[in-house]
Amino acid sequence: MTTQSFQTRPVLDTDRLFLRELFVAIRAAEFSPLGHQTARLLLDLQFDAQSREYAARFNSADDRIITVGDAPVGRIWVDSRREEWELIDIAIRPEHQGVGIASIVLGDLAGRADAAFVRLGLYVRRDNPTAQHVYFRTGFVIVESESDNVNLRLERAACPRKTREGLTTAGR
Repeated sequence: MTTQSFQTRPVLDTDRLFLRELFVAIRAAEFSPLGHQTARLLLDLQFDAQSREYAARFNSADDRIITVGDAPVGRIWVDSRREEWELIDIAIRPEHQGVGIASIVLGDLAGRADAAFVRLGLYVRRDNPTAQHVYFRTGFVIVESESDNVNLRLERAACPRKTREGLTTAGR
């Protein structure tokens, strides 16, 4: 699979099963010591709780499915209603990770934030060095370490640059 073959589209009501399976696939390893049945029950409960909370907190955010061809492979959810944009979630199914999809999607998001002259922020788990590496490559820096030692707050400032005409604009 090449990274050029993916697209994004708005989340539809019919995507709920995919989003649940994506949530489970991303988090299954950390729950595996509990056994499949218990892990699945807890992951389903977490998915339902998180879905309700995020729907209430981020009801106007741009929630999109990342597709390869017609097949959904991931999600990106961004709240761009404020003067600082918030990356709520980005997740790629494990079998599609490592081919650059997240990097390209984040690069596109960073470019849009630059063009709007806004800071882009997110929280990432401390025990997720793979995601942190992708974020650092996209220009994010640590600005806060949560007291619970679970999350790091990362932000990326808008990056101004000069155009050929000499005007300052945002860009990557």
